[in-house]
Amino acid sequence: MKNLFWWGLLFFCCACAVYHPAPLTETRVNQALKLPPKRVLSLKASLIKHPLLKPVKIDFNQGLTPQGIAVLAVILNPQLRRQRDRLGIAYAQSIEAGLLPNPEFSLDMEFPTGGETQNVVNGYNAGISFGLRRLLTRHLYRKAEGLRYKAIQLDIAWKEWQVAEAAKCLAYRLIFLRRQLGLLIGHLKVYKKFLSGLKNGLEGGFVTYNQYLAEINQFNDLIKRQEDLKKKISESELRLKALIGLPPDFRLKLVCHPENLKPDVKQVITSKYHLENRLDLVGLKRLYEAHEALLKATIEGQFPSVSLNFAQARDVENVYAVIPGISVSLPIFNRNQAQIALKKAERKAVFDEYLNRLYKAQMDIKRLTANIAWIARAIETEQAILAKLKPVHNAVLKGLSTGRCNEMELISIKGQIFREKMRVLSLKAALMENLVGLELESGHPLGNI
Repeated sequence: MKNLFWWGLLFFCCACAVYHPAPLTETRVNQALKLPPKRVLSLKASLIKHPLLKPVKIDFNQGLTPQGIAVLAVILNPQLRRQRDRLGIAYAQSIEAGLLPNPEFSLDMEFPTGGETQNVVNGYNAGISFGLRRLLTRHLYRKAEGLRYKAIQLDIAWKEWQVAEAAKCLAYRLIFLRRQLGLLIGHLKVYKKFLSGLKNGLEGGFVTYNQYLAEINQFNDLIKRQEDLKKKISESELRLKALIGLPPDFRLKLVCHPENLKPDVKQVITSKYHLENRLDLVGLKRLYEAHEALLKATIEGQFPSVSLNFAQARDVENVYAVIPGISVSLPIFNRNQAQIALKKAERKAVFDEYLNRLYKAQMDIKRLTANIAWIARAIETEQAILAKLKPVHNAVLKGLSTGRCNEMELISIKGQIFREKMRVLSLKAALMENLVGLELESGHPLGNI
């Protein structure tokens, strides 16, 4: 009997969890916020597993492509780290759903304290009981939590996709802003040289003061535009670093040549997008199925609760008895009406959320495809204008050497070409942002975007 007690105590202790303290210390926080080594990030990017994102090779020395930026954001984004913690909670809930209720043990003692106590003994009543309701609904709760876990997995994957596409969109914006700044700096150098010659003409009496002042104002406008572009670049860099999870002083080198971006706009516009396979919508389907199972379990839970009881007793007269029994709750006042109504409302909320997201995605795709078609036509128009300006520029250069044209005519045609190139870059930036937006809303990668 003594050995049995110790074996029972050992089994009880082994079945219990052990507490391990994890204090929120400054050292622990700093370690968690520390940026992993670049080689570790490159390895993670090459091994990433995601339904929509492909592994990429990242070389920080050579620079990052928009696709590499997207994957890096999924790896480092601090909000995604918090979202992934939901999986641990869902896993714990799935374990709880499969657990059976513990049996209940009771022990009553009876001590005679007066009266005829000769030939009497101490009585006792030792019993054990076990509820059966959970056995009837356990499979439904396990099914519901399993579906909920899958829904959370899909929801996290969808949020990773959103972060990746947002980072890619910011990367394209930053690339085109830097390209515009480079083009503007080049034009400013030409304009500065032109103003130097114009000043000499003013001193020689070949240029009026009003002409010189007008060109100075044009030059100042270009300087203001340069400062505005620098501000936008700085803001975009900080937003991109914050989204990825990089420190503000991290040197972010991007590799992408806008001239090489030639998306198949016609195919993008005419394609049919099957939204029923979008990650968040599939996740909502799984969540709806989980609420279906929970509602069914709640309805079955309105039936009487049944418990089996078994006891062994001895009375004070030393008579032993075995007492089997059954207890049944009477559903007179509480028939689980409130929980059933709650589960129905939760199921309807999931259904309406599915409809809302589906409708919004359909409308966003129509809007984005219309924008893409308009921008593509506008780019063709601007490029046609540029093509017409190039021979004019060449003719002015030739006329300048023969004396038929002057420097002011040359700077005028250069200014027109500069403005058209800036418009083309702005339109291409808008095109890429809309293409990335379409990629996001459709939940479908668009080739080399």
